[in-house]
Amino acid sequence: MKECPSLAHSNRFAIQPCRGAGLSVDLTPGPIVAKVNRVKIGQIGKLQLEILKVLWRQPGSTVQTVQEKVRSARPLAYTTIATMLKKMEDRGLVTHDKDGRFFKYHATVSRDELSSGVVKDVLGSLFSGSLPSLVSHLLTQDQVSRKDLDALEALIAEKKRKP
Repeated sequence: MKECPSLAHSNRFAIQPCRGAGLSVDLTPGPIVAKVNRVKIGQIGKLQLEILKVLWRQPGSTVQTVQEKVRSARPLAYTTIATMLKKMEDRGLVTHDKDGRFFKYHATVSRDELSSGVVKDVLGSLFSGSLPSLVSHLLTQDQVSRKDLDALEALIAEKKRKP
């Protein structure tokens, strides 16, 4: 579990997310416990993904920086980006630090966590958890090159060798 030295406490619960981990609050009687949240990552919008890409490339970005980077793909108002960052923070996807008058945002979910979450969501919701069904679908729906097939075979062979 990630340590949060600045974790604020009251007599009933702990609050304050820390960079790198979304936190949940345990309201049961007894000691205060902060647990890492696992957001439903599979349900993420295109704008949220674009914002996360900016924050992965430039951690500590301000709303203006995020807006400028996202604007190259689609023009959005400053307030739209600020509102989306607030919603993402509420979901545990980002957190911020205050630097003077500005908030500097950081992603709390990594690329690997996001991609794993999306794949697990698709696997569970569309293929009833069947990995062979998902792979079969991918192989029959798209043009798969010989190079891709060779790479897949190598990955499978490597996985079989490991205990």
